[in-house]
Amino acid sequence: MFRPESSSSLTALSSFPGAGNTWLRHLIELATGYYTGSYYFDGSLYNKGFKGEKDYWRSGRTICVKTHESGQREIKKFDSAILLIRNPYHCLVAEFNRKNAGHLGYATDTHWKKWPEFVETYSVWWLSHALAWLKFSRRLLVVHYEQLLTDLMHQLRLMTAFLNVTVPDERLLCAERNRDGHFKRTGSRRLTFDPFTEEMRTHINGYMREVVLPDDWETTAEMIRVTGRKVLGVSSGRRKEDKETWWWNKEVQDSIQRKRLAKKKWDMDRTEEKRQEYKELQRRVKREVSKAKQKAYDELYTRLDTGEGQKDLYSSQVALSTAVS
Repeated sequence: MFRPESSSSLTALSSFPGAGNTWLRHLIELATGYYTGSYYFDGSLYNKGFKGEKDYWRSGRTICVKTHESGQREIKKFDSAILLIRNPYHCLVAEFNRKNAGHLGYATDTHWKKWPEFVETYSVWWLSHALAWLKFSRRLLVVHYEQLLTDLMHQLRLMTAFLNVTVPDERLLCAERNRDGHFKRTGSRRLTFDPFTEEMRTHINGYMREVVLPDDWETTAEMIRVTGRKVLGVSSGRRKEDKETWWWNKEVQDSIQRKRLAKKKWDMDRTEEKRQEYKELQRRVKREVSKAKQKAYDELYTRLDTGEGQKDLYSSQVALSTAVS
């Protein structure tokens, strides 16, 4: 259910894609009894039971809000965050499967031809995502996917306390008994080859060392300051107003992410080749954004002419007025 009273405080449920965000949403909903929301809208997740998926993410009616964003401006929109971190080797394979075969499917042999380019792009993103949330979050709880597997009850207690929800042990035990839900890939589709080359492993192992969390937070903060400029890149210095993103489709999101990663690579290696790569992706993003925006507005106006569209419009207005009141 939605929270009985909207909260003015927003909590992010942040993770790199493939880290298990959908599974953790399932666990949090079981443990707290409240829906989780999303910075995006995934119709397939809504149809499978995540009823908070369709709610305006700033409504305050959900217990936390899923996001994969990692920009400072996006992070600062939240008052607190649960950061889910998973071993990047498992993350990359899981996200590659999702991109090519959906939340519960597996990539085919044909898809694996695109794997080297995917790893080059997404492994850097895994690193920058974690460091950004560690650096810019106002209030943060770090949850490791591997610890959810081995000590779920303790992790649920930590998260419910962080979310300021009192939950009896009986409910936590129920969540533990139903831990998998309907959001786990079935079968044992094991690869017949090692997808990671020696060069890939060298890069990924280096990224992992940069995200290791020492016991001393001051040490972690110092590590982030040292690596921040190199990994997160240098801001252009121009302040940007919040943009409308509701109409961003998957292609736009992927293109923008590639552009951001190209900028970070250029910051790390100030060569003309990296600069041209970044500029070309800038131009491509502008073209794709323009097309997607026009298509979204055309579909919106068509839908608003229907009775169902009018109902959606009313619901959105109610959610928005609640969020800003």
